[in-house]
Amino acid sequence: MRSLKVKFQVTYCNLGRGSRIPTILDRRSKLFFLIRNFKKQNNMTLKEKINADFMTAFKSKNMVAKSILSVVKGEIQTVEKNTGSDNLSDAEVTKILTKTVKSLKETITLANDEKSKLELAVIEVYLPKQMSKEEVTSKVTELVNSGITQIGAIMKEFASLPADKKMVSEVIKEVVG
Repeated sequence: MRSLKVKFQVTYCNLGRGSRIPTILDRRSKLFFLIRNFKKQNNMTLKEKINADFMTAFKSKNMVAKSILSVVKGEIQTVEKNTGSDNLSDAEVTKILTKTVKSLKETITLANDEKSKLELAVIEVYLPKQMSKEEVTSKVTELVNSGITQIGAIMKEFASLPADKKMVSEVIKEVVG
């Protein structure tokens, strides 16, 4: 088995209104991944965006984006088949993406793989912006000051918020103590 060593650089293209997408460049500065018609995609569901971006990656021969988006598409199809519904909501697709990000982060910590880092950059585009540790700490202290001191009750407050649950748990243990 032959391994290729190619240096990649991940940058972000600003598309207005705070929208950013990853642009993956190799050392020859050829553009591999750029989502076409991004402004048209603002009205699309998350599943439709993933399908459109998969086709763009397929046509532009971006193997990194194509492989990870095909994995995500497969997971979506599996969940749809198991639930018997044709269209998943954006929240359900976000759960699938979160699960994929979690497994990619584990792979990065274990193997420190460049391909996994690039795949993570591709997937994170579809997730909502996560809360920072400072925002989580201020929310936890606000809840503790209002009289909620049980860890389970505080975690319920973060159930619908876009925050890393592991980080939330660590902050709660620090604040509550």
